[in-house]
Amino acid sequence: MKRIALLAVLILAAVAPGCSKPPSVSAPSGIGPDGMSGTFVGDVRQINIVASATAIKPDKIYVRKGEDIRLYVTSTDLARTFVIDNLNVSEKLVPGKASLIEFSPGAWGSYPYHFADDKKIGGMLVVVP
Repeated sequence: MKRIALLAVLILAAVAPGCSKPPSVSAPSGIGPDGMSGTFVGDVRQINIVASATAIKPDKIYVRKGEDIRLYVTSTDLARTFVIDNLNVSEKLVPGKASLIEFSPGAWGSYPYHFADDKKIGGMLVVVP
């Protein structure tokens, strides 16, 4: 019985210091602890996108209205144009080179992104209030 009590005290002593801090949890698919995509570098939300002939990843991006957004879009294989509908975003991609796209969405909603010449390959930018 004393061993069980001692074991319980040792476990509590080991766990108690960590109770004051939230656990470090990594979210899947580039979703940060705030539920949004990417990471902050200063005051700018930075998101990496990889485009290929068959897919654009991630296929869903979450940001907040009014945030400064910095996308780094890299094509792995083809020279194409990356477009985000209704946000005046259009950027020519050079294979193997990251293209920088900066913008700040002024309205919440869902904005499709895709290649200019193939709307079937793409994803959705979701802007929340």
